[in-house]
Amino acid sequence: MRFTEEDLGSRGSNDPGQYDAEVAKVEEKITKNGDEMWSVRFVPVGESKTLCFDNLVWSDGGRGIASKKCKMLGFQPGQDFEAQDLRGKRVSLTLIEEEYNGKTNLKPDIGVDGFGYTPLAGVSAVDDPVPF
Repeated sequence: MRFTEEDLGSRGSNDPGQYDAEVAKVEEKITKNGDEMWSVRFVPVGESKTLCFDNLVWSDGGRGIASKKCKMLGFQPGQDFEAQDLRGKRVSLTLIEEEYNGKTNLKPDIGVDGFGYTPLAGVSAVDDPVPF
């Protein structure tokens, strides 16, 4: 094995950008304010390496954002679902870098439409039920 100076600055597939991602794991937690939070681990579709994490916080202030992200994952308003129902759901993520505790990680770009989440082709994010 050999590496170059250029390799030292590269993070391989974990560079900021657009990724087709799949929910690999969801952990149910409680925030320090006592609100329910789902910690979501995303992997690139067809891979097992962690792409990024995102938190869905079900507080008064965070419920709207969490709900919109779940809609992008294919859930519909009024539909009952639980944290583990997110596993296996796919979405296109727009990721940016974030520094936290001295470490740089990727996170969904909340400054764009859908808070960094875009439905993949074939995944409905509209309110209309799918006709059968």
